Amino acid sequence: MADDDNATLWQMLRQEFVSFLSGGNQNDARYAGLQMITTPTEALWDNPQYGKWLAWSFANAIPLWGKSYIPSADNTVTKAYWTFLTNIDVPVPNNEAGHLANTVLHEQILPLVDEMESLHSQALVEWEDYNCHQSCLPPEEQESFDSWFARDMGTRISTLETQYHNYLVEYTSLSNRAGATSNPVSQALSDYNNPAYQQTLTNEQGVKLSYRTWNLQPNFTSWLKEAESGHGTALRLEISKNSGDASFANGFISTERLNAYHSLSINTQSDFNLIFAASAFVGIKIKPGGWFHQNLLLTYKHGPFKASGPYGSSRPKAVFWGPEGTYALSPAVVYMAYQPTVQAILSEESYSSLQKTQNAGETIIIGPFAFGGDIASRKNDTAVWDDQNLQVTLSSKSQHPQIMAVLSQVMPGN
Repeated sequence: MADDDNATLWQMLRQEFVSFLSGGNQNDARYAGLQMITTPTEALWDNPQYGKWLAWSFANAIPLWGKSYIPSADNTVTKAYWTFLTNIDVPVPNNEAGHLANTVLHEQILPLVDEMESLHSQALVEWEDYNCHQSCLPPEEQESFDSWFARDMGTRISTLETQYHNYLVEYTSLSNRAGATSNPVSQALSDYNNPAYQQTLTNEQGVKLSYRTWNLQPNFTSWLKEAESGHGTALRLEISKNSGDASFANGFISTERLNAYHSLSINTQSDFNLIFAASAFVGIKIKPGGWFHQNLLLTYKHGPFKASGPYGSSRPKAVFWGPEGTYALSPAVVYMAYQPTVQAILSEESYSSLQKTQNAGETIIIGPFAFGGDIASRKNDTAVWDDQNLQVTLSSKSQHPQIMAVLSQVMPGN
Protein backbone atom coordinates (compact mmCIF):
# COMPACT_ATOMS: atom_id res chain seq x y z
CA MET A 1 0.00 0.00 0.00
CA ALA A 2 1.33 3.39 -0.95
CA ASP A 3 2.07 5.63 2.02
CA ASP A 4 1.05 8.62 -0.10
CA ASP A 5 -2.46 7.20 -0.40
CA ASN A 6 -2.73 6.82 3.39
CA ALA A 7 -1.29 10.28 3.86
CA THR A 8 -3.78 11.75 1.43
CA LEU A 9 -6.73 10.11 3.20
CA TRP A 10 -5.63 11.38 6.61
CA GLN A 11 -5.05 14.86 5.23
CA MET A 12 -8.43 14.85 3.50
CA LEU A 13 -10.18 13.84 6.72
CA ARG A 14 -8.29 16.46 8.72
CA GLN A 15 -9.19 19.21 6.24
CA GLU A 16 -12.83 18.14 6.25
CA PHE A 17 -12.86 18.15 10.05
CA VAL A 18 -11.31 21.63 10.21
CA SER A 19 -13.96 22.80 7.74
CA PHE A 20 -16.66 21.29 9.98
CA LEU A 21 -15.28 22.99 13.11
CA SER A 22 -14.71 26.38 11.48
CA GLY A 23 -17.92 26.58 9.49
CA GLY A 24 -16.39 26.03 6.08
CA ASN A 25 -12.77 27.21 6.16
CA GLN A 26 -10.34 24.31 5.69
CA ASN A 27 -7.38 26.62 6.34
CA ASP A 28 -8.66 28.27 9.52
CA ALA A 29 -5.52 29.24 11.49
CA ARG A 30 -7.30 28.58 14.79
CA TYR A 31 -7.03 24.86 14.06
CA ALA A 32 -3.41 24.76 12.92
CA GLY A 33 -2.64 22.60 15.97
CA LEU A 34 -5.31 19.99 15.20
CA GLN A 35 -3.90 16.47 15.60
CA MET A 36 -5.82 13.42 14.40
CA ILE A 37 -6.06 10.26 16.49
CA THR A 38 -4.40 7.47 14.48
CA THR A 39 -4.69 4.79 17.18
CA PRO A 40 -8.36 4.27 18.20
CA THR A 41 -8.95 5.40 21.77
CA GLU A 42 -12.09 5.00 23.89
CA ALA A 43 -12.86 7.65 26.51
CA LEU A 44 -13.57 5.78 29.75
CA TRP A 45 -13.71 9.02 31.69
CA ASP A 46 -17.03 8.18 33.36
CA ASN A 47 -15.58 5.15 35.16
CA PRO A 48 -16.57 5.61 38.83
CA GLN A 49 -13.19 4.43 40.16
CA TYR A 50 -10.54 5.82 37.82
CA GLY A 51 -12.37 7.87 35.17
CA LYS A 52 -11.22 11.27 36.43
CA TRP A 53 -7.65 9.99 36.69
CA LEU A 54 -7.81 8.91 33.02
CA ALA A 55 -9.19 12.30 31.96
CA TRP A 56 -6.60 14.28 33.90
CA SER A 57 -3.79 12.02 32.67
CA PHE A 58 -4.91 12.71 29.09
CA ALA A 59 -5.01 16.46 29.80
CA ASN A 60 -1.52 16.32 31.32
CA ALA A 61 0.14 14.48 28.41
CA ILE A 62 2.24 16.62 26.06
CA PRO A 63 1.77 15.49 22.44
CA LEU A 64 4.67 15.13 20.05
CA TRP A 65 4.91 17.76 17.32
CA GLY A 66 2.99 16.80 14.17
CA LYS A 67 -0.45 16.37 12.61
CA SER A 68 -1.20 13.06 14.31
CA TYR A 69 -1.73 12.81 18.07
CA ILE A 70 1.05 10.86 19.77
CA PRO A 71 1.51 11.50 23.51
CA SER A 72 5.07 11.90 24.69
CA ALA A 73 6.32 8.84 26.53
CA ASP A 74 7.90 10.71 29.43
CA ASN A 75 6.86 14.36 29.28
CA THR A 76 3.85 15.99 30.92
CA VAL A 77 2.49 19.51 31.31
CA THR A 78 3.16 19.50 35.06
CA LYS A 79 6.74 18.32 34.56
CA ALA A 80 7.48 20.80 31.75
CA TYR A 81 5.87 23.67 33.67
CA TRP A 82 7.91 22.88 36.78
CA THR A 83 11.09 22.71 34.68
CA PHE A 84 10.25 26.15 33.31
CA LEU A 85 9.59 27.59 36.77
CA THR A 86 12.83 26.30 38.20
CA ASN A 87 14.96 27.56 35.30
CA ILE A 88 13.78 31.19 35.36
CA ASP A 89 16.62 33.44 36.48
CA VAL A 90 14.73 36.01 38.53
CA PRO A 91 17.06 38.81 39.66
CA VAL A 92 17.18 39.21 43.44
CA PRO A 93 18.24 42.38 45.23
CA ASN A 94 21.95 42.45 45.99
CA ASN A 95 21.61 42.45 49.77
CA GLU A 96 21.80 39.90 52.58
CA ALA A 97 18.09 39.04 52.55
CA GLY A 98 18.14 38.62 48.78
CA HIS A 99 21.08 36.22 48.91
CA LEU A 100 19.46 34.25 51.74
CA ALA A 101 16.21 34.00 49.76
CA ASN A 102 18.13 32.68 46.76
CA THR A 103 19.88 30.10 48.94
CA VAL A 104 16.61 28.87 50.46
CA LEU A 105 15.07 28.55 47.00
CA HIS A 106 17.88 26.57 45.39
CA GLU A 107 19.18 24.56 48.33
CA GLN A 108 15.93 23.78 50.14
CA ILE A 109 12.71 24.35 48.17
CA LEU A 110 13.63 23.00 44.73
CA PRO A 111 15.31 19.81 46.00
CA LEU A 112 12.33 19.12 48.27
CA VAL A 113 9.87 19.33 45.38
CA ASP A 114 12.04 17.06 43.25
CA GLU A 115 12.18 14.55 46.11
CA MET A 116 8.40 14.64 46.60
CA GLU A 117 7.79 14.07 42.89
CA SER A 118 10.28 11.20 42.93
CA LEU A 119 8.59 9.57 45.92
CA HIS A 120 5.19 9.72 44.21
CA SER A 121 6.61 7.88 41.21
CA GLN A 122 8.50 5.48 43.46
CA ALA A 123 5.31 4.70 45.40
CA LEU A 124 3.64 3.30 42.28
CA VAL A 125 6.56 0.97 41.59
CA GLU A 126 7.06 -0.15 45.20
CA TRP A 127 3.35 -0.78 45.75
CA GLU A 128 3.12 -2.92 42.63
CA ASP A 129 6.04 -5.02 43.88
CA TYR A 130 4.67 -5.23 47.44
CA ASN A 131 1.18 -6.12 46.24
CA CYS A 132 2.56 -8.84 43.97
CA HIS A 133 4.42 -10.46 46.87
CA GLN A 134 1.33 -10.47 49.11
CA SER A 135 -0.93 -11.96 46.43
CA CYS A 136 -0.29 -15.45 47.83
CA LEU A 137 -1.92 -14.46 51.13
CA PRO A 138 -5.66 -14.88 51.84
CA PRO A 139 -7.59 -11.70 50.88
CA GLU A 140 -8.35 -10.89 54.51
CA GLU A 141 -4.62 -10.84 55.31
CA GLN A 142 -3.60 -8.62 52.41
CA GLU A 143 -2.79 -5.00 53.20
CA SER A 144 -4.62 -2.27 51.29
CA PHE A 145 -2.76 0.43 49.41
CA ASP A 146 -4.09 3.11 51.79
CA SER A 147 -2.71 1.25 54.80
CA TRP A 148 0.65 0.56 53.16
CA PHE A 149 1.00 4.13 51.91
CA ALA A 150 0.07 5.67 55.26
CA ARG A 151 2.70 3.74 57.23
CA ASP A 152 5.50 4.12 54.71
CA MET A 153 5.61 6.44 51.72
CA GLY A 154 2.79 8.69 52.91
CA THR A 155 4.59 9.58 56.12
CA ARG A 156 7.76 10.46 54.24
CA ILE A 157 5.90 12.63 51.73
CA SER A 158 3.92 14.36 54.48
CA THR A 159 7.15 15.26 56.29
CA LEU A 160 8.62 16.70 53.10
CA GLU A 161 5.45 18.70 52.42
CA THR A 162 5.64 20.28 55.88
CA GLN A 163 9.29 21.19 55.32
CA TYR A 164 8.46 22.61 51.89
CA HIS A 165 5.74 24.92 53.16
CA ASN A 166 7.94 26.11 56.04
CA TYR A 167 10.77 26.95 53.65
CA LEU A 168 8.34 28.66 51.29
CA VAL A 169 7.16 30.93 54.11
CA GLU A 170 10.80 31.73 54.87
CA TYR A 171 11.57 32.37 51.20
CA THR A 172 8.61 34.72 50.80
CA SER A 173 9.53 36.61 53.96
CA LEU A 174 13.16 37.01 52.87
CA SER A 175 12.10 38.13 49.39
CA ASN A 176 9.85 40.78 50.91
CA ARG A 177 12.61 41.98 53.22
CA ALA A 178 15.00 42.15 50.29
CA GLY A 179 12.58 44.34 48.37
CA ALA A 180 11.49 41.71 45.83
CA THR A 181 7.82 41.98 46.69
CA SER A 182 6.81 41.73 43.05
CA ASN A 183 8.62 38.41 42.45
CA PRO A 184 5.97 36.40 40.56
CA VAL A 185 7.90 33.14 40.83
CA SER A 186 7.36 33.02 44.59
CA GLN A 187 3.57 32.88 44.18
CA ALA A 188 3.86 30.39 41.33
CA LEU A 189 6.01 28.08 43.46
CA SER A 190 3.47 28.33 46.25
CA ASP A 191 0.52 27.56 43.99
CA TYR A 192 2.25 24.66 42.25
CA ASN A 193 2.30 22.71 45.51
CA ASN A 194 -0.80 24.22 47.10
CA PRO A 195 -3.04 21.39 48.40
CA ALA A 196 -6.07 23.47 47.35
CA TYR A 197 -5.07 22.83 43.74
CA GLN A 198 -4.60 19.10 44.19
CA GLN A 199 -7.00 16.19 44.49
CA THR A 200 -6.62 12.55 45.47
CA LEU A 201 -7.49 10.24 42.58
CA THR A 202 -7.47 6.48 42.08
CA ASN A 203 -5.66 5.08 39.06
CA GLU A 204 -6.43 1.88 37.15
CA GLN A 205 -4.39 -0.19 39.61
CA GLY A 206 -6.37 1.14 42.58
CA VAL A 207 -3.54 3.36 43.80
CA LYS A 208 -4.61 6.65 45.40
CA LEU A 209 -2.29 9.64 45.07
CA SER A 210 -2.59 13.43 44.86
CA TYR A 211 -2.69 15.04 41.41
CA ARG A 212 -2.79 18.66 40.30
CA THR A 213 -6.23 19.72 39.20
CA TRP A 214 -7.59 20.22 35.68
CA ASN A 215 -10.78 21.87 34.44
CA LEU A 216 -12.55 20.05 31.60
CA GLN A 217 -15.66 21.66 30.11
CA PRO A 218 -18.32 20.65 29.28
CA ASN A 219 -18.53 17.96 31.94
CA PHE A 220 -17.88 14.61 30.28
CA THR A 221 -20.43 12.61 32.28
CA SER A 222 -23.19 15.17 31.70
CA TRP A 223 -22.49 15.23 27.95
CA LEU A 224 -22.44 11.44 27.81
CA LYS A 225 -25.86 11.22 29.48
CA GLU A 226 -27.25 13.64 26.91
CA ALA A 227 -25.69 11.59 24.11
CA GLU A 228 -27.19 8.37 25.47
CA SER A 229 -30.63 10.01 25.55
CA GLY A 230 -30.37 10.93 21.87
CA HIS A 231 -29.38 14.58 22.28
CA GLY A 232 -26.25 16.31 21.11
CA THR A 233 -24.49 17.99 18.20
CA ALA A 234 -24.41 15.73 15.15
CA LEU A 235 -21.22 15.07 13.19
CA ARG A 236 -20.93 14.35 9.48
CA LEU A 237 -17.71 14.34 7.46
CA GLU A 238 -17.35 13.10 3.88
CA ILE A 239 -14.25 12.52 1.78
CA SER A 240 -14.43 11.28 -1.78
CA LYS A 241 -11.73 12.89 -3.86
CA ASN A 242 -7.96 13.01 -3.98
CA SER A 243 -6.73 16.17 -2.30
CA GLY A 244 -4.31 17.21 0.40
CA ASP A 245 -0.65 16.44 0.96
CA ALA A 246 1.31 13.47 2.24
CA SER A 247 1.50 14.35 5.91
CA PHE A 248 0.67 11.04 7.62
CA ALA A 249 2.23 7.60 7.36
CA ASN A 250 -0.18 5.50 9.47
CA GLY A 251 -2.59 3.12 7.76
CA PHE A 252 -5.95 4.81 7.27
CA ILE A 253 -7.91 1.56 6.97
CA SER A 254 -6.60 -1.43 8.89
CA THR A 255 -7.56 -4.47 10.91
CA GLU A 256 -6.38 -5.59 14.33
CA ARG A 257 -6.34 -8.85 16.23
CA LEU A 258 -4.38 -9.55 19.41
CA ASN A 259 -2.50 -6.24 18.99
CA ALA A 260 -1.31 -7.22 15.51
CA TYR A 261 -2.25 -4.63 12.87
CA HIS A 262 -2.63 -5.10 9.12
CA SER A 263 -3.15 -2.18 6.76
CA LEU A 264 -5.47 -2.43 3.76
CA SER A 265 -4.75 -0.86 0.40
CA ILE A 266 -6.92 2.06 -0.67
CA ASN A 267 -6.30 3.59 -4.08
CA THR A 268 -7.12 7.28 -3.78
CA GLN A 269 -6.91 7.65 -7.55
CA SER A 270 -9.99 5.44 -8.01
CA ASP A 271 -13.60 6.10 -7.02
CA PHE A 272 -14.22 5.82 -3.30
CA ASN A 273 -16.43 7.47 -0.72
CA LEU A 274 -16.14 7.64 3.06
CA ILE A 275 -18.73 9.19 5.37
CA PHE A 276 -17.98 9.61 9.09
CA ALA A 277 -20.98 10.41 11.27
CA ALA A 278 -22.19 10.46 14.87
CA SER A 279 -25.41 11.54 16.55
CA ALA A 280 -23.46 13.22 19.35
CA PHE A 281 -20.12 14.98 19.06
CA VAL A 282 -18.30 17.25 21.52
CA GLY A 283 -15.14 19.30 21.96
CA ILE A 284 -14.07 19.30 25.61
CA LYS A 285 -11.88 22.25 26.56
CA ILE A 286 -8.86 21.53 28.75
CA LYS A 287 -7.45 24.06 31.21
CA PRO A 288 -4.97 23.60 34.08
CA GLY A 289 -6.12 24.38 37.60
CA GLY A 290 -4.99 27.20 39.88
CA TRP A 291 -1.49 25.74 40.20
CA PHE A 292 -0.74 26.99 36.66
CA HIS A 293 0.27 30.60 35.83
CA GLN A 294 -0.07 31.28 32.10
CA ASN A 295 1.10 34.88 32.52
CA LEU A 296 4.43 33.63 33.87
CA LEU A 297 5.08 31.66 30.68
CA LEU A 298 4.41 34.75 28.58
CA THR A 299 6.45 37.10 30.78
CA TYR A 300 9.53 34.87 30.76
CA LYS A 301 9.12 33.07 27.44
CA HIS A 302 12.48 34.46 26.30
CA GLY A 303 14.09 34.11 29.73
CA PRO A 304 16.32 35.05 31.30
CA PHE A 305 17.09 31.44 32.23
CA LYS A 306 19.77 30.32 34.64
CA ALA A 307 23.15 30.30 32.96
CA SER A 308 24.10 27.09 34.76
CA GLY A 309 21.06 25.24 33.42
CA PRO A 310 20.49 23.57 30.03
CA TYR A 311 18.29 26.47 28.81
CA GLY A 312 20.39 29.44 29.83
CA SER A 313 23.82 29.28 28.26
CA SER A 314 24.73 31.16 25.11
CA ARG A 315 24.51 27.81 23.30
CA PRO A 316 21.69 26.04 25.19
CA LYS A 317 21.47 22.26 25.23
CA ALA A 318 17.68 22.45 25.39
CA VAL A 319 14.84 24.78 24.43
CA PHE A 320 11.32 25.16 25.78
CA TRP A 321 9.44 26.08 22.60
CA GLY A 322 9.19 24.82 19.04
CA PRO A 323 9.18 21.31 17.51
CA GLU A 324 12.09 20.11 19.68
CA GLY A 325 11.04 22.01 22.80
CA THR A 326 10.50 20.58 26.26
CA TYR A 327 7.16 22.40 26.37
CA ALA A 328 6.28 22.49 22.67
CA LEU A 329 2.55 21.75 22.88
CA SER A 330 -0.27 21.49 25.38
CA PRO A 331 -3.68 19.87 24.73
CA ALA A 332 -6.42 22.51 24.58
CA VAL A 333 -9.50 20.68 23.23
CA VAL A 334 -10.24 16.97 22.86
CA TYR A 335 -12.87 15.98 20.28
CA MET A 336 -14.88 12.79 20.63
CA ALA A 337 -17.88 11.08 19.04
CA TYR A 338 -20.54 8.87 20.60
CA GLN A 339 -21.37 5.66 18.72
CA PRO A 340 -19.81 6.79 15.42
CA THR A 341 -20.64 5.20 12.07
CA VAL A 342 -18.55 4.95 8.93
CA GLN A 343 -20.06 4.28 5.50
CA ALA A 344 -17.44 3.27 2.94
CA ILE A 345 -17.65 2.63 -0.79
CA LEU A 346 -14.43 0.88 -1.81
CA SER A 347 -12.76 -0.83 -4.71
CA GLU A 348 -13.66 -4.49 -5.19
CA GLU A 349 -10.30 -5.62 -3.84
CA SER A 350 -10.47 -3.42 -0.73
CA TYR A 351 -14.10 -4.34 -0.07
CA SER A 352 -13.37 -8.06 -0.31
CA SER A 353 -10.31 -7.84 1.96
CA LEU A 354 -12.21 -5.91 4.61
CA GLN A 355 -15.14 -8.33 4.55
CA LYS A 356 -12.87 -11.34 5.02
CA THR A 357 -11.14 -9.84 8.04
CA GLN A 358 -14.45 -8.87 9.65
CA ASN A 359 -15.75 -12.40 9.18
CA ALA A 360 -12.62 -13.64 10.94
CA GLY A 361 -13.53 -11.60 14.02
CA GLU A 362 -10.90 -8.92 13.64
CA THR A 363 -11.34 -5.27 14.59
CA ILE A 364 -11.90 -2.95 11.64
CA ILE A 365 -10.27 0.47 11.93
CA ILE A 366 -11.15 3.33 9.59
CA GLY A 367 -9.53 6.65 10.37
CA PRO A 368 -9.81 7.34 14.13
CA PHE A 369 -12.66 4.86 14.74
CA ALA A 370 -12.64 1.14 15.56
CA PHE A 371 -15.44 -1.41 15.21
CA GLY A 372 -15.97 -4.97 16.42
CA GLY A 373 -13.27 -7.43 17.39
CA ASP A 374 -12.66 -9.04 20.76
CA ILE A 375 -13.10 -5.91 22.91
CA ALA A 376 -16.10 -6.36 25.23
CA SER A 377 -17.36 -2.80 24.75
CA ARG A 378 -17.53 -3.35 20.98
CA LYS A 379 -19.19 -6.77 20.94
CA ASN A 380 -22.51 -5.33 19.71
CA ASP A 381 -21.04 -3.25 16.88
CA THR A 382 -22.62 -3.96 13.51
CA ALA A 383 -21.41 -4.23 9.91
CA VAL A 384 -23.83 -4.11 6.98
CA TRP A 385 -22.39 -5.30 3.65
CA ASP A 386 -23.81 -4.28 0.28
CA ASP A 387 -21.99 -6.49 -2.21
CA GLN A 388 -23.70 -4.98 -5.23
CA ASN A 389 -22.50 -1.45 -4.48
CA LEU A 390 -19.28 -2.48 -2.69
CA GLN A 391 -20.46 -0.52 0.33
CA VAL A 392 -20.06 -1.32 4.02
CA THR A 393 -21.67 0.54 6.92
CA LEU A 394 -19.97 0.10 10.30
CA SER A 395 -21.80 1.23 13.44
CA SER A 396 -20.53 1.47 16.99
CA LYS A 397 -22.90 0.37 19.75
CA SER A 398 -20.41 0.98 22.54
CA GLN A 399 -21.36 3.17 25.49
CA HIS A 400 -17.84 4.60 25.44
CA PRO A 401 -17.22 7.55 23.09
CA GLN A 402 -14.21 7.40 20.79
CA ILE A 403 -11.64 10.19 20.73
CA MET A 404 -11.04 11.41 17.18
CA ALA A 405 -8.75 14.44 17.44
CA VAL A 406 -6.98 16.84 19.79
CA LEU A 407 -6.45 20.56 19.27
CA SER A 408 -3.03 21.24 20.74
CA GLN A 409 -1.91 24.74 21.68
CA VAL A 410 1.53 25.84 20.56
CA MET A 411 3.27 26.98 23.71
CA PRO A 412 3.86 29.33 25.44
CA GLY A 413 0.33 30.19 24.32
CA ASN A 414 -1.13 33.66 24.21
